[in-house]
This record gives sequence, structure tokens and C-alpha cells, in this order.
Amino acid sequence: MSTTSSKQMPSSGPPKLTIFNRVAEIPIIAYTIHTVSTTLSENRYTSPGYSAAKGISASAYEYSTPIQARLAPLMVSVDGYANRVVDVFQSKYPYPFEAKPDEVATYVRERSQSASEFIAGRRQSASETLEKRVTAPARSAVCSIDQRFTPIVDLLENTAVERLHTSAAPADTQYQYQRVYFLSKNVTSQLYEYSNQTVLAQRASQTAGSIAEFMHTAHNRVDAISNSLICELQNLQASLTATGAAASNEVGETISTLRSIVATPNLPVSEKVTKFSAEVQWRLTPLLERLLGGSARRSAPEGGTANGHAQ
Repeated sequence: MSTTSSKQMPSSGPPKLTIFNRVAEIPIIAYTIHTVSTTLSENRYTSPGYSAAKGISASAYEYSTPIQARLAPLMVSVDGYANRVVDVFQSKYPYPFEAKPDEVATYVRERSQSASEFIAGRRQSASETLEKRVTAPARSAVCSIDQRFTPIVDLLENTAVERLHTSAAPADTQYQYQRVYFLSKNVTSQLYEYSNQTVLAQRASQTAGSIAEFMHTAHNRVDAISNSLICELQNLQASLTATGAAASNEVGETISTLRSIVATPNLPVSEKVTKFSAEVQWRLTPLLERLLGGSARRSAPEGGTANGHAQ
């Protein structure tokens, strides 16, 4: 019996690779490919390029047919190994190969919500822990320290109210630092007012000093002028007494009156000037006018006699 060995001839067409179809038939991958293809085809910006790319791919596949025919045994072998690897993964992890897109979306949404709730819970727990272990003890310590300053702040506030006449802090003020801040504002404002009052008082004092100095100078000048006038009147009285004029007594009375006005103690300058001026105007001036008139009448006959002898 003769045995004949038959040798399988390679087919002329490209090999049938099942791994691509198998992977493309997985629900998640199929849905993804369909969504991407639909989006690229319906978008007016990507549709022309996507159609051209599909045409180029088909042409390239046709041109690569001879090469695929030559590499058919190797490609079939690789396809078999790839299918076995996928079988192993599918046996260990069957869910990714069976899950529907809706199930995956629901699962992701639930996990996202669960993660958000978990994060929110952890954040709330962290906030409560921070409030309980850090913030609350710190606040309690600060309030305790703040309350220890109450007697000092009370003393300062009472002193400011009594001596500087500032207003006390509002009754609803809770913390001592708030009272100190309010007290410092009031004291600063009151000191500013006192400073302004001091400046005004200094200016008034300077003005009063200037007025007093002016009044003193005016008083001295009035006394000097009055004394000078009295001296002149005394000389006039002496002259009248020597000539035996009757007006000597009247001049003496005027001198006494003027001297009493000048010598009057604690008499204001204005009143002294008024009285002195009145005495000069109503008594001395008419007297001097009469004396000047009498002297003119006496000198007139003497002038006439001299002129008669000259003729």
C-alpha cells in the first residue's frame, strides 16, 4: 500500500482573521465604535475627511491583498494565539465581555454618586473633628483669656468715663478687645478735642496778653499826656498868680479835678479818658479861650499907642 503525502496549498485570497470581529463584537467596544463612526459621519466638519479616510483604507486593504495571501499561515497562527489569549481573559473576567453600555453607565453613575457622598461625608467628618478638637478648644481658651482682662478693662473704662467724660462701650459688647477698641476710639477723640481746646485757650491767652499789654501801654500814655497837661496848667497858674489874674483860682480848680481823675485807683482807661476828655472839653477849653481872648484885648491898646508915638 503506497502512501501519498498531500501538501496543502495556500489559498489565493486573504486569510480570515476572527480576532478583530470578536473584539469588535464586545458590547462596549461595539457601542464605542458605532458612536464614534456616527459622530464623524454626521458632523459637517469631519464628515468629508472621515469618508475620504474610509475610502483610502478600503483601497489600501485591496492593495495589501497579495501580501496578506503570502503571510496567511503566519497571520492565521497569530489569530489563533490571539483568540486563545482572549479566551483566557474572558474566562477570568467575563463581565467586560458581557456588560451592556447602559449597565456600565449606570454603574459609573452610581459609583460617582457614591464617591461624592463618601467625599462629602469625609469632609463633614473632618470639619466636625477639626471643630471639636481644634477650633472649639482654641475658642474656649481665647474666651477664657479675654475674660481675665475684664477687671482691667472695667478700671480703664471707669477712669476714662469719670476723668475724660467719654462714653462707655455698648451693653451688647461681648469681648474685651471690642471694649478696648471702642474705648481707645473714644479716648483718642476726647484727647483730640482737648488738644483743640488747649490750642484755642493758648491763642486766647496770647490775645488777652496782647490786649493787657496794649491797655497797660495805653494807660501809661494817657497818664503821661495827662501829667504833661497838668504840668503845663501848673505853669500857667503860676504865671497867672504872678500877674494877679483872677483866673488863677479857676485854673487851680481845673488842675485839682484833672489830678484827681488821673490819680483815681482801679479806674479803667476808657473811663479815665472819657472823664478827662470831658473835663478838658467843657471846662478847660473855654477857660483857655477866655484867657487867650483877654490877652489879645490887652495887647491891642499897647499896639495902638506905639503906632501913635511913631506918627
